Amino acid sequence: MKSLGESFGFDILLTVFLPGLAVFLGMMVAFPDLPARIRADIPAVSSLVSEDGASVSKDKVSNPKSSPAGDKEWLQIFAALALISLLGASVAAINSVCETFFYDWITPILLGIDGDTFQSHWDEYLYRLAKESSSYIDRIVNWFLFESRMAVAMVVIIVMELLSVRTSSTLTIIFGVAFIAFALVAMMHHYELGKYRLTRAADWQAMRLADVATANRQVAEAAGPALIERLNVVERQVKAMRKRARRNHVGRPSFDGMPRGIHAGQTAN
Repeated sequence: MKSLGESFGFDILLTVFLPGLAVFLGMMVAFPDLPARIRADIPAVSSLVSEDGASVSKDKVSNPKSSPAGDKEWLQIFAALALISLLGASVAAINSVCETFFYDWITPILLGIDGDTFQSHWDEYLYRLAKESSSYIDRIVNWFLFESRMAVAMVVIIVMELLSVRTSSTLTIIFGVAFIAFALVAMMHHYELGKYRLTRAADWQAMRLADVATANRQVAEAAGPALIERLNVVERQVKAMRKRARRNHVGRPSFDGMPRGIHAGQTAN
């Protein structure tokens, strides 16, 4: 089983570094003279970093194998990795906006629920996340982030291709097809996650009511049989909700508060 550090490293590689690398490579294709400009600026940056000649000579004495060419290559690699990370973080920021205004708007329509109910399912999922973890759901979340961010990266690459002097219609079409593929798969996984929360919503509400009933029973044991009978009503309603959820599988319970009869003192039939 992977440790938390290994999993976190894989998540960053999949959801941040790879989309940033895609934008970086697209930038190199759209603007082929850009690498030469960057390499031309590296000596100036290197001279600013090591402007003192004494420090340079001291470095050569301590490490005779070091050379300005080698230092420039390491600086180029560091600059490329920093740029890829920055591009990946920028793509993630843009994707968060797209998820809020596009995916979270389309998925409730496909599920046949309103946006408030969809948001309540998400809030309940976050509440239960620390208690109920699923490696399968975690993988779907990671792949959704990768696919949706790669779709954003394809759009950025297409824009750069259109702004490039050497615009290639073939590459633009290829990146357009890649965008459609990534966006469709991301939408499929986002729908799957929304459906999972919808099917679990009834059980989550029932578990929340069961927790409340258990806590109240401990307090009400000495309060008399009337209050205990009311708690029994709550437990019977919880069991009925669970049966309906299992029978319908995708049952859509009401989220307008406690079940009927709790506050009004009604009893179940």
